[in-house]
Amino acid sequence: MLMIGGPIFYFRRTARYSEIVVMPVIVSDEVLAMAHLTEAEALKELTLALFKQERLTLAQAARMAGVGRLKFQEWMAERDLTIHYDVEDLRRMLRPFVGLGRIPQNSPASDKINS
Repeated sequence: MLMIGGPIFYFRRTARYSEIVVMPVIVSDEVLAMAHLTEAEALKELTLALFKQERLTLAQAARMAGVGRLKFQEWMAERDLTIHYDVEDLRRMLRPFVGLGRIPQNSPASDKINS
């Protein structure tokens, strides 16, 4: 029997606070047998599906699956799934490097990062 407990969560945000909501999920041995899945395979499938639908980030999906990010990325590669980044995400990730001098402040790259 697959029982997923604490790692499954989502954030409910309001103007005043964030709350972590935990939802236990139980999948019977019968259902796992019908699907020809082990507990580990079922958890892997669930987390990959939620990631693919952009309902979980890579970090959240890896945490839910109980594996590291690199292992989860290996699973993604098996399915030809890509990381969900857009241009603004890339800019946000690169800004600290401009501040550290890794990307010169007057370079065309830093202008695009800061715009």
